[in-house]
Amino acid sequence: MKSTGWISVAGWLIASPVFAQSLDSLPVLDASEDTSAVSVAPPPSGSVSFDSELERLRQDIAAIKSLREQVASEANQPLNSDVAVAEEQRRELLDLLTKLATTKVLAKPTPEPPQPQKAAPAPGPRIGAAKADTKLEKTTTHPLITDKIVDPFALGRALFRSEDYVGAEQAFRKVKVTDDNRVMLQYLIATCLRKQSRWEQAAKAYRIVSENNDDPALRDLALWQLENIRWYQQTEAQFEQLRERREPPASPKAAAQAKRLTPSSR
Repeated sequence: MKSTGWISVAGWLIASPVFAQSLDSLPVLDASEDTSAVSVAPPPSGSVSFDSELERLRQDIAAIKSLREQVASEANQPLNSDVAVAEEQRRELLDLLTKLATTKVLAKPTPEPPQPQKAAPAPGPRIGAAKADTKLEKTTTHPLITDKIVDPFALGRALFRSEDYVGAEQAFRKVKVTDDNRVMLQYLIATCLRKQSRWEQAAKAYRIVSENNDDPALRDLALWQLENIRWYQQTEAQFEQLRERREPPASPKAAAQAKRLTPSSR
């Protein structure tokens, strides 16, 4: 049975097969025999010398020591963490933005002298629902409403979709009334009046539709619109009362001063 030989080199125990082979080649001495006449046999021919093996082991130890020093030096260096990378990217982005801003400021052209403003064109006919304080008179005629309209009903629908309720009302009034379209035209005219905030006239037109039983669907819609108009008028009256309560009463002195400043009509 072969044994393993150990050599102590610089405090390291290293297994040496050569040393083990040398130990195995030694004869085993019996304690009862006389050891004075035993001679040591020389190492077999062709085996590696002890000095060369020792040199190789020293080289291996030096390589291991160098590797340990390299690993230790790399372990002592700080690693690039995510925070460091993000900080570096943020710094680069800030530098880039600074360069871009500087370039834009330097390349900014000189402002041109202001051009004379052109006269604003005359406003065209207003499209949309008219407010309560801007009611149109009955004699005001829409520019599109003429006696040469081929299909006033189609024109009224187009004006209604474009929220020109004044023109739509006048176009619907141009439609020839028959027994089939009388209730429908009355409802459309009432809706145009409501869109113009002409509440009294709209309520009167809706009331005519609600009293007609020829078209139950339009009758129910007219009743619903009458309820909405009634609710709106009541709400507006309540707001007016609250507004009057919040306004302080005018003093007699202020009333006399306002009367004196008001020009008298002659």
